[in-house]
Amino acid sequence: VARVARRKLAELAGLGSDWTCCDQSISANVRDMASQIVDELYIPFHFFRESLGLTQEATGERSGDRKSIDENPRDFFNRRIATRAMIKSKSGFWSASGSNKFEWLPGLDCHDSVATFDAVVHFVQEGVGTGVHVGNGLVVTCAHVIDSREDDGDDTSDVPDRVGRKKLCMFPSGRTFVSRCIISNETVDGDVDVAVMRIEAEIDVSASSFVSSSSSSPLPAAVVAGTAPKKGAKLFCVGNPSSIDLENVQVGSSNTEFIPSTWHASVGICEGYMSKSTQDLFHTQCRRALTGTELRKLTNAETVDATAGGYMLHTCWTYWGHSGAPLFDDCGLIVGLHCAWNDSTGMRHAQKLQNILDALGAATSA
Repeated sequence: VARVARRKLAELAGLGSDWTCCDQSISANVRDMASQIVDELYIPFHFFRESLGLTQEATGERSGDRKSIDENPRDFFNRRIATRAMIKSKSGFWSASGSNKFEWLPGLDCHDSVATFDAVVHFVQEGVGTGVHVGNGLVVTCAHVIDSREDDGDDTSDVPDRVGRKKLCMFPSGRTFVSRCIISNETVDGDVDVAVMRIEAEIDVSASSFVSSSSSSPLPAAVVAGTAPKKGAKLFCVGNPSSIDLENVQVGSSNTEFIPSTWHASVGICEGYMSKSTQDLFHTQCRRALTGTELRKLTNAETVDATAGGYMLHTCWTYWGHSGAPLFDDCGLIVGLHCAWNDSTGMRHAQKLQNILDALGAATSA
C-alpha cells in the first residue's frame, strides 16, 4: 500500500495526526499503523458485510457461510421483528429482553418513496455508531460519532472541531461510501449533539477503489418529521449494537451475541422530554456520584414538552454502537437520534427533532 493511501486510511480510521503524519520510512511505524487500520477499518467492514450475508467480492470468496434467514437483519425487519420496549423494574432500572413481532412496524414494502431500514448507515470503524441518509447525499448522526483519537487529549471545556473529518458509512445493501462532516452542532454537555455528513464517493469493493457518487444509482432516503412526538408516541430504532452484549455477560459465562448483530430494530415509546433542571442533575452524575435524594429526584422527575425540554427520553433498546441511530415514529418519519443513556436508571436519551432540523438547515444553507 502506498504511503498516501495509508494516510487516507488512517484518517478514515480516526487515528489522528500522530499516525496520519508519522514517518513512514520507519518500518515499525508502518507495521503499527497497518495493524491499527486493520482493527479500526477492515475488521468492522468485514463484520458488517458478513452480518448482511454478503460475499467478499474483492477475493471472490465468501467470508463464511451465508447468513441464515433467521439472523439476517433485513429479513428480521421485513418480518417486523424487533426487540421489545424497555420496561421499568421495581428497582427503577429500565431494561429490555427478547424480541417479538410488531404489526405496526412498516416493513420494507410499505413506502415506495420513504425508506426507514434501508436508509440507515453504520459507520465503518470499531465501536463507532449509526446514522441515517435523508436525501441529497446528507447523512445525519450524533456529533460525538465523528470522533478522532486527537479528541482524547482535548480540553473538555471545549468541543472538538469535527468539520472536515471523514468516515466510511455502509448501507444495508452493502454499498459503502466516504462521507465528510460539513456541520457539527454540539455543546460540551451533550445537550446538542448533531452532525451532518455529506457522501462524497462510493467504494468499489470488487476493485478496491473509489468511484464518483454522482455516477452511482440513487440511495434510499428517510424523511425527517415536521412535528415532534408527544409522550406515549410509538417509536422504533434501527442501529448497530455490534456483536457482543457486555451488559448481560455473567462472570465465567460466554459472551452473548445480539441477533441480529447489525441494523438491529427495537421498539418503544417517547417518555417525554427532560427538563432543564433534571438535565443539569443528569450531568452532575457524570462528575460525581449522586446522593440518594438526588438519584430519587432524577429517577422520578417529571417530563416536559419538546419545546421546553432537552433530551427526548425513549424506551427503544439501544447499545454502544447505536449513537446517532434514528428514532422513527409509527409513520416511518425521523423524530430523533439516540445519543446516550442514564447509567443509574437505564433510561435512553435522544437528540430531539428540533436539533436535527437546525443542523440540516445549517447544512442546506452552507
